[in-house]
Amino acid sequence: MTYLLSDLRIAFRGLRRRPGFTALAVGTLGLASAATTVVLSLVYAVLLRPLPFPEPEGLARMETVRTDQGVTRGCSLLDIEDYQRMAATLDGIGAYTVGMTQLQGDGPALAVTTAWVTSGVLAVVGVEPVLGRRFTPAQDRTGGDVQRVLLSHGLWLSRFGGDPGVLGKTIHTPVAAYTVAGVMPPGFDFPEHADMWVPMESWYAAQTGDRAVKKRGQFWYSTIARLAPGVSLAEARQELEAVAAHLAEQFPEENGDVGLRLTSLRQLETAELRPYLALLVAGAAMLLAIGCANVAGLLLVHAAARERELAVRAALGAARGRLMGVVVAEAAILAAIAVPPSLALTYAGIGALRRLIPVPLPVGMAVEVDVAVLCGSLAIATGAALLAVAVPAWQTGRTDPRAVLAEGGRTAPGRARMRSALIVGEVALSLLLLIGAGLLVRTFLTLADTDPGFRRSGLLVVQVARYQAGETRTERAGPLARFHDSVLARLAALPGVEGTAATNSLPFERSTVERRQATLTVRGATPEDVEHLSALAGADVTPGYFAAMGIPILAGRGLAETDTAESPCVVLVDEEGARELWPDREPLGQELLWGNLSANNPFCTVIGVVGDVKHHAAEGADPVELYYSFRQWPVDNPYYVLRVTGDPLALAPAVRRAIAEIDPNTAVVSIESMTDRFDRSLWPRRLWGVAFAGFALLALALTAVGLYGAISYAVSLRTRELGIRVALGARSRDLLLLVIAEGLKLVGIGAALGLACAFVASRWFTSLLFGVRPLDPQTYVNVTLLLAVIALVACTVPARRAARIDPLEALRRE
Repeated sequence: MTYLLSDLRIAFRGLRRRPGFTALAVGTLGLASAATTVVLSLVYAVLLRPLPFPEPEGLARMETVRTDQGVTRGCSLLDIEDYQRMAATLDGIGAYTVGMTQLQGDGPALAVTTAWVTSGVLAVVGVEPVLGRRFTPAQDRTGGDVQRVLLSHGLWLSRFGGDPGVLGKTIHTPVAAYTVAGVMPPGFDFPEHADMWVPMESWYAAQTGDRAVKKRGQFWYSTIARLAPGVSLAEARQELEAVAAHLAEQFPEENGDVGLRLTSLRQLETAELRPYLALLVAGAAMLLAIGCANVAGLLLVHAAARERELAVRAALGAARGRLMGVVVAEAAILAAIAVPPSLALTYAGIGALRRLIPVPLPVGMAVEVDVAVLCGSLAIATGAALLAVAVPAWQTGRTDPRAVLAEGGRTAPGRARMRSALIVGEVALSLLLLIGAGLLVRTFLTLADTDPGFRRSGLLVVQVARYQAGETRTERAGPLARFHDSVLARLAALPGVEGTAATNSLPFERSTVERRQATLTVRGATPEDVEHLSALAGADVTPGYFAAMGIPILAGRGLAETDTAESPCVVLVDEEGARELWPDREPLGQELLWGNLSANNPFCTVIGVVGDVKHHAAEGADPVELYYSFRQWPVDNPYYVLRVTGDPLALAPAVRRAIAEIDPNTAVVSIESMTDRFDRSLWPRRLWGVAFAGFALLALALTAVGLYGAISYAVSLRTRELGIRVALGARSRDLLLLVIAEGLKLVGIGAALGLACAFVASRWFTSLLFGVRPLDPQTYVNVTLLLAVIALVACTVPARRAARIDPLEALRRE
């Protein structure tokens, strides 16, 4: 203990005498460890933090798969009942679908995200209400007491003031009136950030005719299951696949091509993020390595400055371990000092990270600073300091004190070679990070500049919650169309509005793309002719939609006011769809059917061809899009699209007032510009690009500092040599070029190593890029030139100092 305290005192005095060195080392450790901690916080939130359910590892998502296309879909309610009855490996199954509805009465209409669930959903996740009780199986049967509702804790507080007497209260929606049966715990919003939950059977009870009948072929419902105790995912999957095969034999028409997929709930929700998280972890690890190398180089310089002192102590009998102990003590002090700034930077970084994620993450995946993060930050800062001290401590332990004293305190060649190796490593990792950041940023910029097929500037998008009851298509479509026409007329009269339209589907939303969950039938074509179309998108639009959006009509006509529910069904198809469906025929006048033929779903005649519209801001083939008449199909919860002059969002208050004046029971869900919708669709790309670019810039800065420090110290060690060169006739320019050349030599070696590593790692980038090749020459050349320029600046400053050496002063100093 005495030795330890003595080492700490010596180390502390040494650090205090060199405040610049101490501040630089602490700042480097704090930056590197904070960046790593922020990334690990994101990884922990998405991949490691347990879901807020009892025994979450037993939860899995069930999906059906069309074996003829490999396309995943939801499950049928009738199939779910069979799986529940026949599968012994499952402890329970629940199905749900999520939509928007509006609360009416007790204040202004309020749009709420509603989950229609079977009683098994809440039983499977195992979460109990804090007030009341969850649904029972009896409240999930035809003819049962199904008009019940569970409220989210947030909705209970905001709408009902946290009144514990809310139980038994009746609330009204356009679909039905419900009795409040309970309030869920704070923070619980599964699935899909629901505000309230109602029994699945309540929806069917509110319908009449064909809409009130459950059918086996309705593969619409998301399904969650809990594995029985002691059952593995593989065992459950094997049994469920056997049940699916049995159902395919029993119901060949509906289930003949239907298989089943069982996936861990966590794995399914994070599958798309995993490659990017792995990339961020790699980037953070490289930044941490650069920081450690930088601090190690600083400690080598610091140790070299004290080399003679340590040699004298060794000559006086100090053991080698004691000499190394001083260096280790310095690292321990640096780590302790680096913890507060590391924590401050961690909090700031996580706050910035949250601002870069504009959408709610799945339940239980909030990125926040918690105990695990704080412990991680401490461990990373300490580990980084210990890793950085390993090289100088080892070098100090190998130093021969007699040689040091004999050489007059000049640094041994081994220590100089070690500093050079650290600089080469820093340059290589920095270039690798710069190339990765360049590729990701170029991907984001390419996507941002992609032509979406319409004019997104000057568009205001208003989503409302509105429902119309009725049994048939015409019974529902007519009243809804008249209501929406009245709203559009009112909105068109607002100042600055140049055009208005309504639709039930817009670009840049996942829900707009149907992965062939319904059959597409083309009159005169065989099923094989269209089965290659794995994705379809459908939109019901008003006649003014194409003009408001700026989508060109390439052939035929657009929709007209006369295309009503009582007239023959019409459809427009995009250019790519026309080419795919009728490669050798004129598309106009052709007939197609999406779904099963019925009185409510007839064949539609193609009356026009329009320009292609992108539905994915990122990569991926866009679907074939079909546009139907808004007046021929009932549209609940539509979007109103306004083409305006000036700032679209400036009209938001007037839009809200206009809708409320027409119908106070119509709730406004959201008002945003199309530009904001487009930007939000790119948030993952922006996040990864910004994060990796931040890592790269920090790495570049640390490398420049390390290179500057190494060259500066090398110049100080060579003062006598440089003075002799000047005395023998060397010009200032010669010294300048000599020092710069030696620095750039290290940079060149590091750059070559970094480029080689980038070539090897390029195949891992392929799936993460869009419009940019992994070996993109422009990116490689630009970042290499950037690194060269920064390195040249870092070398020039100490080189200019060397060029001004006075030979008499240099020789006298020795």
